[in-house]
Amino acid sequence: MDYLPYGEKCNNSTLISGENDYLYGGKEFQAPLFNIPWYDSQARFQTTDGIFVSLDPQCEKYYSISPYAYCAGNPVNVIDPDGNSTYVTKKNDNEYNVVDGGDPFDGDNKIYVVEKDINGVYQRTGAIIGRTATPFSFYDTDSNQWVLSTINMLDESAFRFTNYLVDHNISLAEYIKEAHNCQLYDFKETNFEEDQVNIEHDKKYTYRGMPVSYGEMPIIASARDVGNIAAGYMSAVNHIPYFLHRLACDYYQSITSDKGGWVEVNPITHDMTFKWVFEGPSSTSAQRVGWEIGKSKRRK
Repeated sequence: MDYLPYGEKCNNSTLISGENDYLYGGKEFQAPLFNIPWYDSQARFQTTDGIFVSLDPQCEKYYSISPYAYCAGNPVNVIDPDGNSTYVTKKNDNEYNVVDGGDPFDGDNKIYVVEKDINGVYQRTGAIIGRTATPFSFYDTDSNQWVLSTINMLDESAFRFTNYLVDHNISLAEYIKEAHNCQLYDFKETNFEEDQVNIEHDKKYTYRGMPVSYGEMPIIASARDVGNIAAGYMSAVNHIPYFLHRLACDYYQSITSDKGGWVEVNPITHDMTFKWVFEGPSSTSAQRVGWEIGKSKRRK
């Protein structure tokens, strides 16, 4: 397929392509799905005439450029960068501290090592320690804030926990029984250790980071990720459809939240209604990862 600079298809293109919605720049073209000539550029939608349909979240750094401009108005010589994703500073040879300044909505899951320049602004050093399990591994979508936790590249507790669930063929009933808040399988709070419970619910502990796979580009997850991945995995291997998994998780979220569950709507007649509280992307994205893994390993 031939394109004009901003992604519009050339009418006289001599190249033939099959049915594929991922076109210009590898971005999904929305016209076949929603009849709008936009590309899904992860963080924002981009039109074929060179503009985004929403503001650049970092436009204050570039006052001379329109906040709606794609590639600074120069798509021939400039590509849309990978984004910021997760920023960390090096603590020691094996540990890194998550810092504020990244963008979890940019479609880039890499974890970049940064240092402050003379003006106190974080700049990338060129080092990448891996990629996050989800875009929100260290970003709490409930509060819309980065959690400034620590990533320990030598922490193998995630492997210990997930291998136990798989190797011991833990039943769904047993998993549910032990996965409630601060129970053994509530990994984010217990680290899969009976005598180590995060009673005070320290968020930095909940979001402590660790590898969940090795290789040239390790996948790094927060402890919250690990617990949610396990939840999705256990549903999938037990043939629970994802929509039923979501229903069960959101129901549990509702009845354990002080903002949801059964509430009285009429103090005279005592009529009751059920108020749903839905889990946010920090939980659901990791659960989906686990569900997709479990789907390929379903039990007979």
